[in-house]
Amino acid sequence: MRLKGLLLAILLSLSLLPLLSSLVFHAQSEYQISGIPLDTLKCTFYWPSTHSLILVGYSKADLVIYDLGTAQCINLGSGEVSFVSQGENSLLIGLSYVVNGTSRTSIAVIGSDFSLKSEINVLGSPIYAFDQGNYVAVVLNRSGLIYLTYYQGKSSTQTLSIELTTGWSSSAGALSFNSSTQSTDLLLWYYQGRNLYLQLYQLVTFNGVVIAPSLIASYGPFNGGYISIIRQQGYNVLLGINSDQGPYALLLGNITRILPLSQYFSYIKDVQFYDGNIYALGTQPSSFVIYSRNSTFVLNLSFQGTLLLPAPYSSIWILGPSKEAVISSNLTYLDSNFTPSLVLNYTDGVGYLFSNLTGEMYELNLYTGKVIGSYTVQGQLEGSSWSDHGIYVVTGSEKGVEVYQFPYVSSFITTLTLTGISGNWTLRLGELWIRETSPEVTLQLPLSEYQFEVISPPGYSNYSGTILPNQSTVSIGIFPLSFRVLVISEGLPRGVSWGADVGKFNYTSNSSILNLSLPLGNYSLRIYPPLYYNYTVKEIFPFAKLNPSTLEVLPSYTSYDLNGISENASVVLIVLFTEQQFPLVIYSSGYNSTWTMFLNGSAINITSNPMVIRLYPGVYDVSIPMSGLNVSYPRLVSIPKDSKLNVTFKRELNLNGNSTERTGTNSSSPNISNTTSGEVYADTLIGPMTQEDLFLYKVISFVIVVSISVLVAIKVK
Repeated sequence: MRLKGLLLAILLSLSLLPLLSSLVFHAQSEYQISGIPLDTLKCTFYWPSTHSLILVGYSKADLVIYDLGTAQCINLGSGEVSFVSQGENSLLIGLSYVVNGTSRTSIAVIGSDFSLKSEINVLGSPIYAFDQGNYVAVVLNRSGLIYLTYYQGKSSTQTLSIELTTGWSSSAGALSFNSSTQSTDLLLWYYQGRNLYLQLYQLVTFNGVVIAPSLIASYGPFNGGYISIIRQQGYNVLLGINSDQGPYALLLGNITRILPLSQYFSYIKDVQFYDGNIYALGTQPSSFVIYSRNSTFVLNLSFQGTLLLPAPYSSIWILGPSKEAVISSNLTYLDSNFTPSLVLNYTDGVGYLFSNLTGEMYELNLYTGKVIGSYTVQGQLEGSSWSDHGIYVVTGSEKGVEVYQFPYVSSFITTLTLTGISGNWTLRLGELWIRETSPEVTLQLPLSEYQFEVISPPGYSNYSGTILPNQSTVSIGIFPLSFRVLVISEGLPRGVSWGADVGKFNYTSNSSILNLSLPLGNYSLRIYPPLYYNYTVKEIFPFAKLNPSTLEVLPSYTSYDLNGISENASVVLIVLFTEQQFPLVIYSSGYNSTWTMFLNGSAINITSNPMVIRLYPGVYDVSIPMSGLNVSYPRLVSIPKDSKLNVTFKRELNLNGNSTERTGTNSSSPNISNTTSGEVYADTLIGPMTQEDLFLYKVISFVIVVSISVLVAIKVK
């Protein structure tokens, strides 16, 4: 069925060729096939049944069907051909004759052995015919009325005839598509005055018997309308229509889309249905429209595009005079050195184009947009076709019909394999952007050298390289990038050392910041606080995912204010350190009232016995000034080494050795609230002695001891 669509597209293109001026160029004889017995050409196509190019044209006054592969001719006499269509195993040719002044119309049936099997006499002018099971279905124009007539067994026996239109039709056309063993879709278009109408039918056979066609949909009228482009693509037919109401793109078949385009441009130049999208190219202004399901994307072009050419990996080229552009994730403009008039074919990464201006066929690399080669032909282009072996180009000149067969461009297969990466990535190959999810991609490329770039997911390195002709494998190593991670401590005195394990990396610092550089990934996390400190993570910012033991570094950056300076980092952790407090149990004897103890000059009201207070680690100076009592206690306590403090009160003795009866009191009366819980939490102002305080205390103590020793020595003397 694809060949039918190609044939119809070629016929439509050929109908426009007489409008173009004829130019003559030098031939390249190595690709020219000689001995073609035709003076003029009507149509040409490649027929799979004979694996050969079929030419339909005239040799002098006779209509001739010529098989290029076998050099066989079928002479159909002096008839005029109205259409040629390919059936399942036959060619169907619409003919009209004038015999003895009487008009006669028929369908010639050519078998797969390239012989005339039968000739079906029909009543009316045949517009189109196709095989449907054991029947030949013929669309006829009878005095301006369009009929569908079935002929049984490829004979002139008429079994069913149905009028498809009402009212007089000046001209009509038809195309069958989406065919199966039991059904076929038929598109009919016809004109009533200046108005264009379209009808879509479904034709069904049941147990070998044809059933009256069902009208699926009607479209029109399109005032002043005409079909400028028709393409059969898969199970669908794509139409480009220009009309007084503006241009339209119609997709009919398994998928139906009707796309009015007058709001984008006034004239449609080309239209393609490719990879689920409708692509339309127009002028006045020069615009390119992509219609995907329910969304429309519009681009205003910087040049007048004339042709659309699908390319690999959902890309599409827009071609114009000495300019081209490609849509592949984005829009890229390129200069070119040719002016294409017609797309002959595209396959395996190569587009085959023809220029009426220069009479050349061009081979365009659809990955790079560069011309691979070009060939000059003689005469004016009359038709083209493609086969398993190459491209056929048929021209006409004063010498008659000329046929050229050009080989396809050689290609090679290469496989790109990425290591060290998972997830989505993008390959830029030439001018195309190829999105991939697998770490391995296999490409069939036209024989050439290619520059490529691997655009990795965020957080991984990119890669650039070259693919050489016939290089079968390319291995690419991708590596994770490193990102800045800030771990900021709060709550530590200056100069205190702390650390962290992040994955297999160990870090220590005596400042408030750990400035790390880590590759993308997940890491185990462990903080090492200083002795006698606890920690909590106060803040995680901005893109870290943290549980108590895991840190995830993601490929993102943010600005963070650090000591008044803006710093960029991927992850910022705020670690809040808190110093531990340890219990000191105070035991007292010899005194049962409330009394006051001074630690490093800060008063603590002792209200119970024993009494527990909590202190930060360090050395504390103990002072218990009590008048009227002798108090014994250690002058220094070291936390957490010392966990208890014993205080003993004794009454003062008089000269006779008797104790006095007065009550002892503290020499000062601090304003401290009593507690009743038996446990006091030390005020934050009560801290251990600093190193300077401890040093001064030791010096003073040493001086006092030395002084006492000197006095004792003098007294002894």
